[in-house]
Amino acid sequence: MGRERERENCLTGDPHSNRCAGGVWALAHPKVSRSSVQEAGGRFRIWDIHSHLGSVPGDTPEKRLEVLVRCIDRLGIELLLLSQGYSAQMHPTPDQFREENDRVLRAVGAFPDRAYGSVYLSPAYLDFSLQKFDRCVRDWSMVAIGETEANRRANDIGLSTLNEKSRTQPLALEAR
Repeated sequence: MGRERERENCLTGDPHSNRCAGGVWALAHPKVSRSSVQEAGGRFRIWDIHSHLGSVPGDTPEKRLEVLVRCIDRLGIELLLLSQGYSAQMHPTPDQFREENDRVLRAVGAFPDRAYGSVYLSPAYLDFSLQKFDRCVRDWSMVAIGETEANRRANDIGLSTLNEKSRTQPLALEAR
């Protein structure tokens, strides 16, 4: 019964389940219900919950997301969660975090009905990351922590602090 209940929660998008995309999106978007996840004919809507702009062609974040939107249209994907801009830096500086978050905000702003953004943080720059969390999640429209640059143990105080901060907003926490 327990495993069957978990499967049901996952498929219905129950906000108390974070075992699959439906559960993650239910946490990120409290208005999600079974009827909004499943179409009338029983077919489930598809959301890509972790995308990047890095290898996508285009001169601006908006142009790159435009290419991604054309791709997801062809694949029948309704929404995507954009995580990080272009950079693949292993240990970015605070300025690089700011730039990546700004790229995501610009891209998502151009396609607000097709994409959500997730904030890029680092426990190595805890005070800076807490400020960026407030700016990107509380003050703007980001719905998740999508990337955490962390070469750290799971019990690191910085990661714990970011996790606690994430509980102050209705969002999905995506550990990376």
